[in-house]
Amino acid sequence: MLKSTGYRRDEFLKLDYGQLLAPSHRSLRNEILEKLRQTGYFGPLEQEVIDCNGAAYPAIIHCMLIRDSSERKLLWVLMEDISERKKIERMKNQFVSTVSHELRTPLTSITGAIGLLAGGAAGTLPPKAQDMMAIAERNARQLATLINDLLDIEKLVAGKLDTNLKRQPLQPLLEQAVTINQSYGAQHEITIDLAPDIPEAEVFVDGQRLLQALNNLISNAIKFSPDNGRVHLSARQQVSEGKPTITIAIQDSGEGVPEAFRDQIFQRFAQADSSDTRSQGGTGLGLAITRELVAVMGGAVGFESLPGQGATFWISLPTANNPTP
Repeated sequence: MLKSTGYRRDEFLKLDYGQLLAPSHRSLRNEILEKLRQTGYFGPLEQEVIDCNGAAYPAIIHCMLIRDSSERKLLWVLMEDISERKKIERMKNQFVSTVSHELRTPLTSITGAIGLLAGGAAGTLPPKAQDMMAIAERNARQLATLINDLLDIEKLVAGKLDTNLKRQPLQPLLEQAVTINQSYGAQHEITIDLAPDIPEAEVFVDGQRLLQALNNLISNAIKFSPDNGRVHLSARQQVSEGKPTITIAIQDSGEGVPEAFRDQIFQRFAQADSSDTRSQGGTGLGLAITRELVAVMGGAVGFESLPGQGATFWISLPTANNPTP
C-alpha cells in the first residue's frame, strides 16, 4: 500500500479516508460504513486511489471491522493496485479489435474464394488440386470459427452480445442441432441420435444462440467419443425451485472428464492437459461460450461424468410459460 501510494508510513497514518479516494468515489463512504455496521465486512470494490502526487490509479479494496485486545474497534483494509491488470485488459481489448477488423474481413473473402474454386467456379480442378483446395477450405473455415469464438466470448463477458429471446418449440431446435452435426459426426464415424420421447414443450430462447450452445456440446461429444461411438440427445421436463424447466442432455461415449479438470472445465481457454484432449484442437472457448449463452437465456449448464463411462453435458432452461426476465 505504501509503495503504490508513495507515502511514508507516518504520512499515510495521518491521512483521512477521503484523501485516498478520487472525488467520484467519496460518496460511497456512508454506504461502506453502513455495510461494515451490518456485516462487519465490505468489498471487494474497485475504486480509484490518489497517490502522494495526486495521480489516480485503480485498486480493489476490501474492508473488515476488527477489535484489538482492548475491544477497541479497528478497520482492517486491504488495497490491491490493479494498474497492471487494467493495462493487460486494454491490450487484450485492442487485440480483439484487431482480430475483428484486420483478420475476420479478409479471412471471409479468402474462405469465399476458396469455396468458389473448390466448387469449380474457375473450371474443373485436377484431383490433387481438388484435395488441396478441400484442405484449405476446411482449415479456413476452422480458423473463422476460432475467430468468431474469440469475439463472441468477449461480447458475452462485456454484455454486448445481441440476443432475440422468444417462445419456440423445443423439438425442432434439437432436430436441427442433430442435422447440423451429422456430417461432422460421419467424419469421425460417430452416430448422433435424438431420443424419441422429446417433451412437447416450448422454451423462451434465442433459437440461433441455443443452437450455437448445442453445437458446442455436440461437437465436443463427437471429438471425445471413439470411432463408431454414439452421441445421444434427450430432454426431460422437471421442476427446479418450484419452477418448470426443460433439461437437454448430450451424452457421449468417451472416457469421461478427467477428475483434475472438472473444476475449470467451463473457464475460458481451459483444456485438459493431456495428449488425448490436446490432440482434439480448439481454443478451449466452446464450453465457456455455452455457459455464457445459456446464462443470457436464463438457464444453467453442467455435466455428469464417471471415469471410462463418458460424460453427459446438460442445459437447463425455463419453459416458455415461465421465462426468466
